Amino acid sequence: MSIFVDHPDDWIGVPTFGVDDRWQRREDWARELVDAIADGEGVSREQRDRIESVFAMLAKSVEERGASASFLRLGDWDGPLVLADLRVESRRSAGTISVEDYAGAADPDAIDPPVVEPFVTTSGLVGVRCTRYLTPDTSVPGVVATRDYAWEVGETLAALRTATYDLIEFEKSLPQVDALAKTVYSQ
Repeated sequence: MSIFVDHPDDWIGVPTFGVDDRWQRREDWARELVDAIADGEGVSREQRDRIESVFAMLAKSVEERGASASFLRLGDWDGPLVLADLRVESRRSAGTISVEDYAGAADPDAIDPPVVEPFVTTSGLVGVRCTRYLTPDTSVPGVVATRDYAWEVGETLAALRTATYDLIEFEKSLPQVDALAKTVYSQ
């Protein structure tokens, strides 16, 4: 089975880049996207350049983050920018991990026990939603807030994740991230 995300209109799917793809370079995609979004908005070139740089940087690191796909949501030209990564792997490569632990329920870096609850997508996929706060590196001050959704579909595990150091924006973005997660389906 394959896992798909039919993201809401206020989310942007990050495409693949290569010789046979529409865009060979991430920077070209970012510029075309920002120009299309900014058309008629009266956005300064400085703001466009800043968003283009961030989009291109995040698109470049999709593979580095181990994501199968990534999605971006820009609140407005001054932010916030929400990033969500989808990771899909075979049950065989994931081992015997439970879907709850795949979502982060047993994370040893969690400050408090993670909040794990059932989560069902619009298509009927049953999984879990896990919210937790971490101190991933004690030498660096700060707390990272994460929300992961995980599903097991046949011989496939899938997880959608967002994380940020900005705790206020994290809480504000949860309804939009939930809306994105609701669109996950299998075929």
